[in-house]
Amino acid sequence: MNRFMLTAALVLSLCASAMSQTGADSSEVRKFELTPTAPPVPALKYQLLFYDAFDRLPGNAAILYLNSILLMGPDAKDKADMAQEAYDAKNMARFNSLADSLENHSVIEELDLAGRRENCDWESPYREMGVMTLLPHLSPLRTIGRILKVRALREIDQGKADDALKTMRLGYEMSNKVGERGVLVTGLVSLSITSMMNDCLEVLMNRPGAPNLYWALSEFPSRRATLSVSIDGESQWWVNTIPNLARAWRGEDLSAEQWQAAFDYLGSIITGPHLNSSDVVKATNPDLMRQAREQYAQAHHMTPEQAAGVDPIIVAGTFYLSQFQIARDNSFKLRGLTDPTRLVMSKKAHDDFEKLMREQPGNFFLQTLADFHRAYWSFSRIDRQIATLTAVEAIRSYAAANNGELPPQLADITDTPVPLNPATGEPFEYRVDNGTATLSDSKSEGRLTFTITIRK
Repeated sequence: MNRFMLTAALVLSLCASAMSQTGADSSEVRKFELTPTAPPVPALKYQLLFYDAFDRLPGNAAILYLNSILLMGPDAKDKADMAQEAYDAKNMARFNSLADSLENHSVIEELDLAGRRENCDWESPYREMGVMTLLPHLSPLRTIGRILKVRALREIDQGKADDALKTMRLGYEMSNKVGERGVLVTGLVSLSITSMMNDCLEVLMNRPGAPNLYWALSEFPSRRATLSVSIDGESQWWVNTIPNLARAWRGEDLSAEQWQAAFDYLGSIITGPHLNSSDVVKATNPDLMRQAREQYAQAHHMTPEQAAGVDPIIVAGTFYLSQFQIARDNSFKLRGLTDPTRLVMSKKAHDDFEKLMREQPGNFFLQTLADFHRAYWSFSRIDRQIATLTAVEAIRSYAAANNGELPPQLADITDTPVPLNPATGEPFEYRVDNGTATLSDSKSEGRLTFTITIRK
């Protein structure tokens, strides 16, 4: 198995959970029984990140996270997975035993110091190695996220809300730092860790003595910055891997031998039943070759007769790379748009890309482009999750100020305003029926339903 295949296997294993939770066809259903509780005084008593300047320390967090990986022990992943399974099965005796066995003061100390560091640079050699870059730290960091989730759930079960929030803060900080620099897979792992911490928040919010976290949630930053970094890193991280491709990307002409070498290399690192040959010319039908020659002639100020004499691998390579650049930009250009607009336009870009894939089976470059519509939705979904949790706490605040009553409509909540749904740019759907409030989103690709009752 070559290095690219190892990287691809790592990417698939790391993304499986994140994508299963953030896929466009997923739905999210959560139930809350809330104790009416006003936000704390001071308002920012609880924070999900180290915001204050005196909490921050100079330096690079990456080495401390690597230390925590070395310190967590070889059986930590298995124990954390088993603990989560026991918790889901409501086998609390087994869960408590496994959670206690995962306690490691040295790991928590390293994570606390790492969370306070001002930056995090893994110095992954994307420029030098491109798509062949291995990212061995990502899988263990996701395991640490699971360990923190188990620890927070254990603390919640023990009634230690403050301790649980401190543990979750370590997870949220690690999520942010995992996504500070990298490519799409690093962004998706960041989302996965954030989602784990959000699961803990849901459990905590349902406890009778839970603090109101409205202000902590309301200032939690959007995943937009992580998305931007992930897309920027993804844009050309594979180009330097392929001989001479960076030159062609800049518009320089390559020889037939250089194009053949590029396609031979590309074919060697891409796997799949539809990519069993690097013979680009044979995979190009006459109509596509005609289009390619017309484009080549126009770009090089040639007559059709002159273009007909150019080696077909040069013509096909130049054409396919330009087609890839168009498809790539059709996805990447959307990153600066608002979530609702981006999701609509990326769906169309995805459909256009799928059509292009069918029309150009010999365009191996297209196989390097990720499903950015699904990725865009993954980031929007986590932002929506945070916004909905914020809305739940806003409802709890209203109930505390109104004798335990649910607000008739979201607009009635004024002191702790309910955020808009980031995925739609509109208010969440809301109704009250027989003492149960329902927050929902039926317009997005992934439906959401949060039901809320007030504990009497």
